[in-house]
Amino acid sequence: MASAMANMDALKGTHRELKAKMEKSVEDFRAHLLSTRTGRANVHMLDQIRVDYYGTDTPVAQMGQVSTPEPTLILVQPYDVSMVSAIEKAIRNIRRDGNDQIKKAAKDKLISADDEKRANEEVQQLTDAEIKRVEELFRAKEKEVMTI
Repeated sequence: MASAMANMDALKGTHRELKAKMEKSVEDFRAHLLSTRTGRANVHMLDQIRVDYYGTDTPVAQMGQVSTPEPTLILVQPYDVSMVSAIEKAIRNIRRDGNDQIKKAAKDKLISADDEKRANEEVQQLTDAEIKRVEELFRAKEKEVMTI
């Protein structure tokens, strides 16, 4: 996909920054999935996973009760169910920051109103693509874990 933002001098840096942050979020998620192994479940498999909880990186074990009721099952009962969508929210926060930078460039007359509209559409496309990648990674890992 050709990038309209990458061709706008005022937004080149914003485009690179957004893409890098979104890719890092997805890569972090992928790395966490790789640490999950099939076989016997262990609550310590979640030790490295942290969630942004009201501005603080918090270990999952502190976010809820973690147990292994069966040999192949880890059960996390979050104290705050809103944390389940933390990854998606992190990607949407990156989107908001990008849109704010685009809005500022338009306000400072560095880009036209048409450029602003195209750039905002591109940020949404980037966001949708990264969320789709997260969902695909999750489905693939879920399938792997469910196959014994």
